[in-house]
Amino acid sequence: MWERQITTLDKLLTYKENLQTEYDSLTAQRRALYRKKSKTTPADYSEQIQALTARIRELRREIGTCADIEMDCGMVQDKVQRAAHRRKNPPRENTSPRLLTFLSFSSKMKRKKGKEPRDAVF
Repeated sequence: MWERQITTLDKLLTYKENLQTEYDSLTAQRRALYRKKSKTTPADYSEQIQALTARIRELRREIGTCADIEMDCGMVQDKVQRAAHRRKNPPRENTSPRLLTFLSFSSKMKRKKGKEPRDAVF
């Protein structure tokens, strides 16, 4: 995609649509050649059919690559939005009531006796 200067999702979707149009056109041409081939000698259209088939195969791969990139782009956008949300709303510290009770208990004991609490319960 980089070779084709595709750097945005809009350009990717336009490129994919163009590939799909070409794919549909070549498939119709090949179908017509298969019909003609059955009415005449088989060797008349075999080379043309092979050339069309090779190009159709390339187009299928390219369309599949575009679809994969399109899906990845959606996932990346989602991750970027979640990261931006986390940046705006950082997670809260662990302030469970039990931890707060222990911390306040231990700080009171230090002030009272000037020592570490002996019987601290977690």
